[in-house]
Amino acid sequence: MKLWTKVRILVSVVQLEINAVLGHTVTALVRDPNSLQSRIGLTVVRGIEAFSKIISGFTDRLGTPLNQSDVFAAIKSTPSDPPNAVIVTLASVRASDSPFSAIVSPPRMMEDSNTNILIAMKAHGIRKLVIMAALGVGDSFQNLSFPLRWLFRKSNMAASFADHDAVDRVAKQSGIDFAIVRPASLTDGEAEPVKE
Repeated sequence: MKLWTKVRILVSVVQLEINAVLGHTVTALVRDPNSLQSRIGLTVVRGIEAFSKIISGFTDRLGTPLNQSDVFAAIKSTPSDPPNAVIVTLASVRASDSPFSAIVSPPRMMEDSNTNILIAMKAHGIRKLVIMAALGVGDSFQNLSFPLRWLFRKSNMAASFADHDAVDRVAKQSGIDFAIVRPASLTDGEAEPVKE
């Protein structure tokens, strides 16, 4: 049984090819709208407030779920085909690609963003939410080996995991139908076929 056939999904960033294969339409609220290629079924929403005002060092980037009006604008961007699900794939912004580099996003960026998203979802009657987190977040922490538990709580990765943990709590208290995806590893590379 397919639960989400032909739905419009509001996303922050997601592998759009997967949604195209599944026949979904996507509204994307992204930091840099120019980073996405135009395609059928994709609506890219530029934010109202410059992202650079929130996170120093980023310029000419618009659209942030930290700004509640940007989230509402994304949901209202397709009035004839509003989203009926939201997928959130946020992560802390770091000074480099290294997970040990300094965090440059606000301390509660993911929690505050997801709170804004949940407020907008409730205001528009959207009941389905999927959040990408990480293995070790929430009740999956106990599944980690001791070295990983230490790393995620004592290194500078701790702030990101604390923010992810807060998102886990916010989602569980929201009253929205949700799933939290906790991949153990994400890698760059060629897309694999979608498995149903």
